[in-house]
Amino acid sequence: CNRIYSQHQEALDLIFEYKPDNLSVMRELYSEALTILEKEGLVISNPENSGKTIVRFKTPEMNKVFPKLSSDYRGGWGNNNAYSFEISNKDAKSSGKIKIAFTGKIDPERRLLLEKTLSQFDNRSKKPTWEWWSIGNWKIKKVNQNFVENIIVMLGEEDREVVVKEIADSLRKQMVEINKYCQKLIAKYTELNNEQVSI
Repeated sequence: CNRIYSQHQEALDLIFEYKPDNLSVMRELYSEALTILEKEGLVISNPENSGKTIVRFKTPEMNKVFPKLSSDYRGGWGNNNAYSFEISNKDAKSSGKIKIAFTGKIDPERRLLLEKTLSQFDNRSKKPTWEWWSIGNWKIKKVNQNFVENIIVMLGEEDREVVVKEIADSLRKQMVEINKYCQKLIAKYTELNNEQVSI
């Protein structure tokens, strides 16, 4: 080993320095899958507000009800968004889990309406000063701990496009359930908003 290392030190150091890690690769694959679904009009990709451990996106239907915030309220991500879907990518076990995160950094009137709505979907008690409220619990079926742990080997054996398509197909199927949930959320928010307006 010492002899091989001394003969190829520069090349081996370069390989070790830039060796891809599984979670970075998964983040790229999620982004590529979301791009496919964005072209189909199912999601709005949000790469500028994503990172290695969380990949974010939005949906056209949710954007109609929860549009960009005014310039007075930057939201929790500093991008004027009131919500974001988040795909977890913190570790191999949790990778592929999806939730909807709402920020509390919005105007007080909308915040109160949002609290009333979200409490119908999540009975956990929140502090009055909450900054984040997450609801929903979905999983991209194709992605499991074994899939993530072996992704680099898998990409060496399979075409990347095939793997991205498999993730996109699995996410597309999950979006059916997510959209049903969001329809209920939107209906409750609209109902409470109409009640508030009529008072």
